[in-house]
Amino acid sequence: MLAPRVSIDEALGLLHAALDGRGAAALRRDGPSIQFRGGLGIRSRGGLFSSAFSNWNVLMPITSGVLEIAPAPGGVRVGYRVTFWQLVAVATPMVGFLAYFAGGEPGPPGGGLTLFAIAWSWLVGGNVLIARVRFPAFLRRTLADRPGTPSARG
Repeated sequence: MLAPRVSIDEALGLLHAALDGRGAAALRRDGPSIQFRGGLGIRSRGGLFSSAFSNWNVLMPITSGVLEIAPAPGGVRVGYRVTFWQLVAVATPMVGFLAYFAGGEPGPPGGGLTLFAIAWSWLVGGNVLIARVRFPAFLRRTLADRPGTPSARG
């Protein structure tokens, strides 16, 4: 992702603040990169029922990630790597439990396995797909909506 008219230091500061505002844990700046934890590691100042734990939080399905900022012509390039292992680790036994009890007799043979495959694909695949769309948009918005730029929303 290319962010025009932004310095590396400014991008690091904006992204660090945005991740902190979403409750990212273990935030660490290391040179031109930021490491963070999301998912079950999200911090909340408002308790378990705060908006930090809402499924609207862009970091909720992401276990951890690294943002790397590099110079590019006219701005910076932001690259990222994210993992979803907590989502898989929590959803798999949950869906397996559901499939075991909901897919028993009477029913077609392999009904539990079919239910498991459909439910797991929907729960894990759907959340990963949504995160793969929302996270880059979150990064773009963070860098575009900064004070002093024409695209900043007030």
